[in-house]
Amino acid sequence: MKRSGAEDNVLSAARTRPSSKRMPKARTGQNRLSATPPKPATGRRGGDRTPQSVPRRAKHSGHFVLEEQVGFLLRAASQRNTVLFAQMMVAGLTRVQFATMAKLYEIGHCSQNELGRLILLDRATIKGVVNRLRKRGFIRVRPDADDRRQHVLGLTEGGQKVVRRAVVVAPKITEQMLEHLNPAERKQIVALLRKLLG
Repeated sequence: MKRSGAEDNVLSAARTRPSSKRMPKARTGQNRLSATPPKPATGRRGGDRTPQSVPRRAKHSGHFVLEEQVGFLLRAASQRNTVLFAQMMVAGLTRVQFATMAKLYEIGHCSQNELGRLILLDRATIKGVVNRLRKRGFIRVRPDADDRRQHVLGLTEGGQKVVRRAVVVAPKITEQMLEHLNPAERKQIVALLRKLLG
Protein backbone atom coordinates (compact mmCIF):
# COMPACT_ATOMS: atom_id res chain seq x y z
CA MET A 1 0.00 0.00 0.00
CA LYS A 2 1.25 3.40 -1.04
CA ARG A 3 2.02 5.94 1.68
CA SER A 4 1.25 9.55 1.22
CA GLY A 5 3.93 12.21 1.24
CA ALA A 6 2.82 13.41 4.65
CA GLU A 7 3.25 9.96 6.17
CA ASP A 8 6.75 9.72 4.72
CA ASN A 9 7.66 13.05 6.31
CA VAL A 10 6.42 11.91 9.76
CA LEU A 11 8.38 8.66 9.61
CA SER A 12 11.54 10.48 8.52
CA ALA A 13 11.28 12.93 11.41
CA ALA A 14 10.80 10.07 13.90
CA ARG A 15 14.02 8.38 12.72
CA THR A 16 16.17 11.52 13.08
CA ARG A 17 14.67 13.00 16.29
CA PRO A 18 16.70 12.10 19.41
CA SER A 19 14.96 9.91 21.92
CA SER A 20 13.14 11.80 24.64
CA LYS A 21 14.04 9.08 27.14
CA ARG A 22 17.16 9.95 29.16
CA MET A 23 19.60 7.40 30.51
CA PRO A 24 19.41 7.14 34.27
CA LYS A 25 22.22 9.04 36.02
CA ALA A 26 24.87 6.98 37.71
CA ARG A 27 24.46 6.95 41.44
CA THR A 28 27.22 8.42 43.52
CA GLY A 29 28.90 6.43 46.24
CA GLN A 30 30.58 3.10 46.42
CA ASN A 31 28.48 1.53 43.63
CA ARG A 32 29.23 4.19 41.08
CA LEU A 33 30.62 2.81 37.81
CA SER A 34 32.77 4.76 35.42
CA ALA A 35 33.59 4.08 31.82
CA THR A 36 37.12 5.43 32.25
CA PRO A 37 39.55 4.69 35.12
CA PRO A 38 39.80 7.49 37.73
CA LYS A 39 42.80 9.79 37.63
CA PRO A 40 45.26 9.33 40.47
CA ALA A 41 44.67 11.69 43.40
CA THR A 42 47.24 14.34 44.00
CA GLY A 43 48.21 17.02 46.45
CA ARG A 44 47.87 19.90 43.96
CA ARG A 45 44.96 21.34 42.07
CA GLY A 46 44.85 21.07 38.33
CA GLY A 47 45.21 17.34 37.69
CA ASP A 48 48.98 16.92 37.63
CA ARG A 49 49.20 15.12 40.91
CA THR A 50 51.30 12.36 42.34
CA PRO A 51 49.64 9.04 43.21
CA GLN A 52 48.56 8.62 46.82
CA SER A 53 50.57 5.40 47.05
CA VAL A 54 53.79 7.45 47.12
CA PRO A 55 54.51 8.28 50.80
CA ARG A 56 54.89 11.94 51.56
CA ARG A 57 58.03 13.21 53.24
CA ALA A 58 57.69 14.43 56.80
CA LYS A 59 56.96 18.11 57.08
CA HIS A 60 60.29 18.85 58.74
CA SER A 61 62.31 16.09 57.10
CA GLY A 62 65.93 17.08 56.69
CA HIS A 63 65.72 20.00 59.12
CA PHE A 64 66.59 18.06 62.30
CA VAL A 65 68.56 14.84 62.72
CA LEU A 66 68.80 13.61 66.30
CA GLU A 67 71.94 11.57 65.70
CA GLU A 68 73.82 14.71 64.60
CA GLN A 69 73.16 16.62 67.83
CA VAL A 70 76.08 17.14 70.23
CA GLY A 71 74.02 16.27 73.30
CA PHE A 72 72.90 12.96 71.80
CA LEU A 73 76.47 12.02 70.84
CA LEU A 74 77.88 12.97 74.26
CA ARG A 75 75.22 10.87 75.97
CA ALA A 76 76.00 7.90 73.72
CA ALA A 77 79.72 8.25 74.48
CA SER A 78 78.96 8.49 78.20
CA GLN A 79 76.88 5.31 78.06
CA ARG A 80 79.72 3.48 76.38
CA ASN A 81 82.14 4.72 79.03
CA THR A 82 79.80 3.45 81.75
CA VAL A 83 79.73 -0.01 80.17
CA LEU A 84 83.53 -0.11 79.91
CA PHE A 85 83.86 0.93 83.55
CA ALA A 86 81.56 -1.86 84.65
CA GLN A 87 83.57 -4.38 82.62
CA MET A 88 87.11 -3.25 83.46
CA MET A 89 87.29 -1.20 86.67
CA VAL A 90 88.58 -2.86 89.84
CA ALA A 91 86.54 -3.45 93.01
CA GLY A 92 83.30 -2.69 91.17
CA LEU A 93 83.88 1.07 91.40
CA THR A 94 81.52 3.29 89.47
CA ARG A 95 82.75 6.34 87.57
CA VAL A 96 81.88 8.79 90.34
CA GLN A 97 83.32 6.52 93.03
CA PHE A 98 86.56 6.28 91.09
CA ALA A 99 86.65 10.06 90.57
CA THR A 100 86.10 10.60 94.31
CA MET A 101 88.90 8.27 95.35
CA ALA A 102 91.29 9.36 92.60
CA LYS A 103 90.92 13.03 93.60
CA LEU A 104 91.52 12.22 97.27
CA TYR A 105 94.55 10.16 96.25
CA GLU A 106 95.80 13.20 94.34
CA ILE A 107 95.24 15.94 96.96
CA GLY A 108 95.27 14.00 100.23
CA HIS A 109 92.45 15.46 102.32
CA CYS A 110 89.61 17.93 101.82
CA SER A 111 86.09 18.69 102.98
CA GLN A 112 83.15 16.90 101.46
CA ASN A 113 81.76 20.05 99.84
CA GLU A 114 85.13 20.95 98.34
CA LEU A 115 85.54 17.44 96.99
CA GLY A 116 82.14 17.69 95.33
CA ARG A 117 83.14 20.94 93.62
CA LEU A 118 86.43 19.46 92.42
CA ILE A 119 84.78 16.49 90.71
CA LEU A 120 81.64 18.38 89.57
CA LEU A 121 79.09 16.75 91.89
CA ASP A 122 76.36 18.57 93.82
CA ARG A 123 76.12 18.27 97.61
CA ALA A 124 73.46 15.58 97.65
CA THR A 125 75.32 13.39 95.16
CA ILE A 126 78.76 13.65 96.79
CA LYS A 127 77.20 12.89 100.17
CA GLY A 128 75.72 9.64 98.86
CA VAL A 129 78.96 8.64 97.14
CA VAL A 130 81.05 9.31 100.26
CA ASN A 131 78.64 7.36 102.48
CA ARG A 132 78.84 4.31 100.21
CA LEU A 133 82.64 4.44 100.09
CA ARG A 134 82.82 4.82 103.87
CA LYS A 135 80.67 1.71 104.31
CA ARG A 136 83.11 -0.18 102.10
CA GLY A 137 86.02 1.00 104.23
CA PHE A 138 87.68 3.08 101.49
CA ILE A 139 87.19 6.58 102.99
CA ARG A 140 87.50 7.91 106.52
CA VAL A 141 86.33 11.17 108.09
CA ARG A 142 88.35 13.04 110.73
CA PRO A 143 88.20 16.49 112.32
CA ASP A 144 90.01 19.28 110.48
CA ALA A 145 93.28 20.14 112.24
CA ASP A 146 92.70 23.86 111.62
CA ASP A 147 89.00 23.91 112.58
CA ARG A 148 87.78 21.17 114.88
CA ARG A 149 84.18 22.00 113.96
CA GLN A 150 84.84 20.92 110.40
CA HIS A 151 85.59 17.44 109.05
CA VAL A 152 87.82 16.35 106.21
CA LEU A 153 87.84 13.24 104.09
CA GLY A 154 90.76 10.99 103.32
CA LEU A 155 91.49 7.51 102.01
CA THR A 156 91.94 4.59 104.35
CA GLU A 157 94.83 2.19 103.84
CA GLY A 158 92.46 -0.17 102.04
CA GLY A 159 91.17 2.70 99.91
CA GLN A 160 94.70 3.64 98.88
CA LYS A 161 95.43 0.07 97.78
CA VAL A 162 92.28 -0.02 95.67
CA VAL A 163 92.86 3.37 94.05
CA ARG A 164 96.45 2.48 93.15
CA ARG A 165 95.08 -0.44 91.18
CA ALA A 166 92.28 1.66 89.75
CA VAL A 167 94.52 4.39 88.31
CA VAL A 168 96.34 1.72 86.35
CA VAL A 169 93.10 0.49 84.80
CA ALA A 170 91.65 3.95 84.03
CA PRO A 171 94.00 4.68 81.07
CA LYS A 172 93.07 1.30 79.58
CA ILE A 173 89.42 2.32 79.66
CA THR A 174 90.34 5.55 77.92
CA GLU A 175 92.26 3.55 75.33
CA GLN A 176 89.15 1.49 74.61
CA MET A 177 87.03 4.64 74.35
CA LEU A 178 89.38 6.18 71.78
CA GLU A 179 90.33 3.03 69.87
CA HIS A 180 88.96 4.36 66.56
CA LEU A 181 90.96 7.62 66.75
CA ASN A 182 94.55 8.19 65.70
CA PRO A 183 97.00 9.94 68.10
CA ALA A 184 96.35 13.40 66.64
CA GLU A 185 92.57 12.93 66.90
CA ARG A 186 92.89 11.78 70.51
CA LYS A 187 94.69 14.96 71.48
CA GLN A 188 92.20 17.00 69.50
CA ILE A 189 89.10 15.53 71.13
CA VAL A 190 90.49 16.14 74.62
CA ALA A 191 91.33 19.74 73.69
CA LEU A 192 87.90 20.29 72.15
CA LEU A 193 86.08 18.88 75.17
CA ARG A 194 88.06 21.14 77.49
CA LYS A 195 87.26 24.10 75.26
CA LEU A 196 83.59 23.11 75.19
CA LEU A 197 83.50 23.05 79.00
CA GLY A 198 85.14 26.49 79.13
